[in-house]
This record gives sequence, structure tokens and C-alpha cells, in this order.
Amino acid sequence: MLIPIIQDYYRQGALPVPKHRVLTPFFPNCNLAVRKSVFNTVGQYDESLQAAEDSDLCRRAAESGYRLFFEPGARVYHACRPNLSALARQWFSYGFWSAAVYKRNMEKRCEIYSSIVPVPRVNESMRFFSLRHFPFPVLVFMTYFSWILLLAAAALTALAAGAEAVSAGLGMGLLFYLLTLYIKHPVLRKVGPGEKIPFLGVSILINISCMAGSLAGGIRNRMFYIFSGI
Repeated sequence: MLIPIIQDYYRQGALPVPKHRVLTPFFPNCNLAVRKSVFNTVGQYDESLQAAEDSDLCRRAAESGYRLFFEPGARVYHACRPNLSALARQWFSYGFWSAAVYKRNMEKRCEIYSSIVPVPRVNESMRFFSLRHFPFPVLVFMTYFSWILLLAAAALTALAAGAEAVSAGLGMGLLFYLLTLYIKHPVLRKVGPGEKIPFLGVSILINISCMAGSLAGGIRNRMFYIFSGI
């Protein structure tokens, strides 16, 4: 089952310029056409990156004055991964290699961004915490998946500590949030009843794989980095 990430992630027209430098406006290679003049101006792909090289290239192009434009009428045929194991490795790689790209573009030593919408767009995330001085680099993107995990962990911790009322409140909040996401998610509104469970299962796999990759990539780059994908 293909998840129409590109269809739901972008809107027609030029990508908006993010308010913060670390929020990269980019197109993935599977959906990207680049003029030769761009390469002549900003250079080639960074071959030290095995993934996220498209993000790095698009950032350099945007910072050099080029517009990134999305045309939904263009058709791209892209081979999907053959099985769930390959899909998990793909998204682990996305999280792992994006750490280096994001670290080199951080504005401050510690930055935490959040997006609670069903389809989080990284370049539209809101920064709600930042510090210029911190013992080590910290970059966290709290997507809806991250908030779900955080609320669930908080509810279980409260229950283990004997705070049943707090745990129940957190559980109700989590249930309401999940219901809201289910109702408003653009893909879940379109697919049939038999496709909803597979879609949710694949989405969970993608987010967990990307989050694990981001943690590993952060360690490799001597930073604390969390990004859970879509």
C-alpha cells in the first residue's frame, strides 16, 4: 500500500520560506526536477550523505535565491519498497542521515519545534523553545506521533505512581487527540474501511523507524535529535 506522502505534504505553488533556518523547504529526489543552472550555482549533491541529500541541495538552492515550486499536475512514477522490512530500513535511513543536515543549519544550541496536525509539514513547524547556550546540540521535532507517545508515557507513569485521576485525565486527553486525528487525517478520510488498518500499521512502522534512525543519527553527530517522520 502506497502512502501518498507527496500528495498530502505539499500544496500547489512555491514553497513558503520558513521562519527559522533549520526548517528545510525541500522536495524528495523521487519528485524533484532541477535545472542545470542550479547545480552550476550551488554545487552538486553532498556525496557524504546516503539520505537527506535532497534536503541539503534544496536548502542551498533556496538560500541562493531559487524558488522551489510544486506542481501537482506533474506525474511521477516511483517504485515503492518491496516489503515492510525494506520500508523500515528506508525510513530509518531518512532519520539517521537527516541529523547531519539539520545540525549544520541550527540557529541555536537547543531548538524544539512542534506540529500537532495530522500531516506535519516540517517547514511549517512552530518553535516553542530555544536556548543559545546548552551543553550539547538538541533538536527535537514534536509531531503528532511524538505527542501521542509522550501522552501515553505520561499516563502510564502517573498510573504507576498511583495518581489514578491524573492518569485518567491524560488518557482521556490522548483518546480525544487520537479521535481528532482520525477524523481530520486526509488519507483516512479517503481510503475504504479495509485499508484503514493497513495504513495505520504502515504509518506506525514508518514513524518508529524514522524516530529510531534520528536518535542513532543524533548520537553519530554528537547531538540529541528526534524526528518521527510523517
